[in-house]
Amino acid sequence: MAEYFDDSSLYDILHNTLEICNDEIGCLGFALYDEYVDEQIEASEVQSDLLPKSGKLVNLLSAYEELQQIPDEERITRLAPGAFGYCLDSDVPDERLHTVYQQALSALELESDEIQEAESFTSRDEIISRMRDCLLAKELTAGDKVLFVATEPYGGPGDFDLRGGVIESVDEKDKTCSVRGTFFTMEKVPLHYVLGRYNPAVGEEHYGVRGIVPFFCEDKELAGYYLNEVRIMWDVEMGEEQDLSM
Repeated sequence: MAEYFDDSSLYDILHNTLEICNDEIGCLGFALYDEYVDEQIEASEVQSDLLPKSGKLVNLLSAYEELQQIPDEERITRLAPGAFGYCLDSDVPDERLHTVYQQALSALELESDEIQEAESFTSRDEIISRMRDCLLAKELTAGDKVLFVATEPYGGPGDFDLRGGVIESVDEKDKTCSVRGTFFTMEKVPLHYVLGRYNPAVGEEHYGVRGIVPFFCEDKELAGYYLNEVRIMWDVEMGEEQDLSM
């Protein structure tokens, strides 16, 4: 249909004829935001400051509900059909939507107009990392024994892994910390790389390590993403240093 109809006609078919809600249309990969005509939102003053692009709004709300471990029955977002993303419950009350939106903004330490900037926070991973930074800045203190994504290799080039360490300091403004590992201290470690706190009384195993209490929730896929990120950044940094030495 996308090949034969313009945006307005396609939106009319998907939304009005097939009765597919706006968020599900976005999850299907159609960027028809300019055609969205949601009478409920237009009529509600409490939603006047919500994100105009529903895809970004859903990413924000779903990330907040995941990190805060909101019970499934209380969430206003859910996995979209096919599990390609998240969508907003169509029957969520305006007041409830506005409340969760404000809570998510607070956790992100941003104002509504800041997150509405077109080039920022377009991906769910970016939102989760920023939100973890802000929440962990209030959670971590010097002396905490933690499991974190090491930003420097231990045993040699490429030896990146999840490591144990002790928080030496936390920079709440820059959202980084200093972590003393087994062999040396790593500076300016992004707070979102800190995955959990050691508690010897806990018998459960998380991230392959016993005695770890995950911050927010265990997410091995996210940990793998961060490990790959530090490998890439290290390779880039080493390449730049090599170029300067020539």
